[in-house]
Amino acid sequence: MEHCNSSGFESRRNKLIFNTSQSFPNEVSQNNNKYFTTLEEVKAEWSRSTELLNEALASVTEEHLSADCPFKSPIGDNTNDGTFAFLVQHESYDIGQMAFLKKYYTKEAMKY
Repeated sequence: MEHCNSSGFESRRNKLIFNTSQSFPNEVSQNNNKYFTTLEEVKAEWSRSTELLNEALASVTEEHLSADCPFKSPIGDNTNDGTFAFLVQHESYDIGQMAFLKKYYTKEAMKY
């Protein structure tokens, strides 16, 4: 499995910053929208990353999955497969945190 090229991701990720001059959850004025990633941009990036992940998973071998990962995960399974499983679980945890924060600040549940 080849390492995914993340050029451009950093610039898109860096757009997602909080404007500390306003107290969340107040609406951001039209002048401050340049600081935030739009929902459409997030959805497009999510779709793109899903396509890349599907391509990578279609070509990965058992040998690669069972090989030692170059960085270690905290679960103790230091294979590529174990590290990938940890990252998938951790991503789910992060999404749950975002859903909790959305409900806390907006009083509305996350929509699927």
